[in-house]
Amino acid sequence: HRAAYMDGLRGLGANSPDEWHRWIAFFLEALTTQARRDSETVVKMTELYEAAKKHFLALTQSRLAIPLLDAIFTKPLFRTAYLNKRFATLEKPPTPTTLSSLLSKLTEGGVLVMREPHRGRRGALYEFSGLMGLLEA
Repeated sequence: HRAAYMDGLRGLGANSPDEWHRWIAFFLEALTTQARRDSETVVKMTELYEAAKKHFLALTQSRLAIPLLDAIFTKPLFRTAYLNKRFATLEKPPTPTTLSSLLSKLTEGGVLVMREPHRGRRGALYEFSGLMGLLEA
């Protein structure tokens, strides 16, 4: 609604109360619409999280399933270095081999998509497409 937005702003220059009322009504309608969309997205994200929790546990059968899900929910497009940093604070952090195995299981299970493979010192780039789809909608 860019054109309506710009027209409304231009109308404010007339300093007319009617223009201000129109602009405020337009702006409040836009805020209400966006708030509804955001609320629906949060509900969908919560549902996705609950479903993913079961899926992560089933695929990985690991004590790290939920911490891994939480990390990926925080950053759904990530490199392995992000997870290494995130898990470094755990009492017993996973080895790179363990982490790689978990990511492979989630990729093979269709939960994650590898966007870029590991190259040199740069870790692979993964995407949690379920969450990215909700965020991009």
